[in-house]
Amino acid sequence: MCESYIGATEKSVARIRVSQAGQFIRSMFWIGCIGFGGGSALIPVIEKEIADRQGIDEKQNIDKDVVVASITPGALPVEIAASIGRRKFGIRGMIAGAVMMALPGALMTVALVAVLSVFQEKILSVVNMISIGVSVFILYLLFSYIRKMLKDCGEDGKHRKMKAIFLMLGVFVLSFFISSVQVLILAFFSIFFTRGNYSKRNLIILTGIIGSYLLTHVQVFSFDLSGWHPVVDIVMGILGCYGIFCNIADTGWKREKNWGIIAKDVGHGLYLRQFSSFPSGL
Repeated sequence: MCESYIGATEKSVARIRVSQAGQFIRSMFWIGCIGFGGGSALIPVIEKEIADRQGIDEKQNIDKDVVVASITPGALPVEIAASIGRRKFGIRGMIAGAVMMALPGALMTVALVAVLSVFQEKILSVVNMISIGVSVFILYLLFSYIRKMLKDCGEDGKHRKMKAIFLMLGVFVLSFFISSVQVLILAFFSIFFTRGNYSKRNLIILTGIIGSYLLTHVQVFSFDLSGWHPVVDIVMGILGCYGIFCNIADTGWKREKNWGIIAKDVGHGLYLRQFSSFPSGL
């Protein structure tokens, strides 16, 4: 009797898991269909669908996926879908989530290009009008995400909320003077060097390095300091590596790891990276 009860329980759990997998695949396909703007614009949509409506995963886990996806190249929504699928449903879930997220956009892009190549002059004005509506939708999603993020930061304290506002304004101002790649370099350096520890010493050094980077990479004054930018780059590299090694020493990476599983996941991740780049290359 005990064995039959255990068997029935296992079957019930398996049915629930299959049902959740189906919900996950349908959700990823639906988000892929409305995924105008991509990137950060879809983060609140994914969180609402997966965490709030379906209850497939927790918001904290999705937030971690967003952080990892944001600092790696590739289509951010596809990476998030793959990460959620891998955690909840294994390798098959990772592949299915990524494919369902990327497939609608790829198909729509191919179809739209085909239609434009045949009826370009007749429907070009219609496409332009649709693009305006889509742009408004993207702005709405982005502002909703910013508002939600500030609300979450406010729950952790006023100091963190002010820090988030300061960082967003800083990045916005920097975007007028340097390229997005250079902004990303400064962001990575800040993360690696400070390790989230914004002490007075770290802030003074960070401000000095960022100021030196801007002076040597942007022509602001009449005199040219571009000859010094290799020196600044080397110093940033050294301090960034110092921060990484300090973080490893503090956290300790001495636990046993299953390198076979890690290698397998990396292999699948590289395959999905190539797949996720397909829509953007059309």
